[in-house]
Amino acid sequence: MDWNAQIGRDLRALDGIVAILLALADLAERAAGASDPVRCAMLWFLRQADAVAAEFVAASACAARPRKSPCMTTDRSDPVDAINLASSLRRLAVAVEAMLTGLRRQALLHQPAAGKACHRPLQDIRSVLEAAIARSERRDTS
Repeated sequence: MDWNAQIGRDLRALDGIVAILLALADLAERAAGASDPVRCAMLWFLRQADAVAAEFVAASACAARPRKSPCMTTDRSDPVDAINLASSLRRLAVAVEAMLTGLRRQALLHQPAAGKACHRPLQDIRSVLEAAIARSERRDTS
């Protein structure tokens, strides 16, 4: 299999994971302002996503065991729990972004020889993430 094609697919997959984690974090923040039954259902779903993402990051980082998300230690569905879950999902997005950076560095080290087409995957990922973070609302939790 062509190494450049594989790294390109990996970068696109990780880029998609980062985007999904940021979208889920935004959804968790919105859940903080929802009614109790709606917030409870949304937090149940989002806790599952947080657990899966945490396991993925831990496995990818060759960690001995997945980190225990503080959001998984409670079954409460208070607004502050939603904000904490949003924070956890954003931290996981940052961890996946770090994986993207490592893969990009590998891709640069294995560039094709002169004269061959150069594969440059996802050059503008940082600007996309910065725009997504800038669009997300900041909520005061004090």
